[in-house]
Amino acid sequence: MGFSVLRPFLSFAVAGHGYRYEQDADKQARLAALRQSWGERVGRLAEERPLCFQNWDDWDDSGALKPGRDPDLGLRFLDPEMEADPELRHR
Repeated sequence: MGFSVLRPFLSFAVAGHGYRYEQDADKQARLAALRQSWGERVGRLAEERPLCFQNWDDWDDSGALKPGRDPDLGLRFLDPEMEADPELRHR
């Protein structure tokens, strides 16, 4: 299809409408750390392994996964270290 799907970069916070769970200095430090992590990740995107998904050939004409194809393929990374270590697979 022309796309390589990379793992997501996730961050979260719950604040707003008067709800606050951290001091401004802590929030600024957290956001600075996120910016740093994002910048490092962007700098390594060309080296990152894409997520693995089924190909067109894995599906039959009705849109069902063909027998013998791995239904969990899209839930894993194309990373030999992760495939070899069951603990890493579930993080």
